[in-house]
Amino acid sequence: LLLTIALETRSPEVTEELKARDAEARDLVLSKVGIRTTEQLATMEVREALKQELADAVTASLFAKHKNK
Repeated sequence: LLLTIALETRSPEVTEELKARDAEARDLVLSKVGIRTTEQLATMEVREALKQELADAVTASLFAKHKNK
């Protein structure tokens, strides 16, 4: 599986924290994507739901203190 992900923020502080915690963010993404089958990832419905799940997980795990940014 080849995966590319981009994260957007409106806050320079959050951007810097994301850079500093890159390995943690990658591990989080890999754990969420890794439980899906190839067949699941081939469907748009699963991919769209996965986008939201990843956004929620990154926000909760990495940026809880910057939640409103």
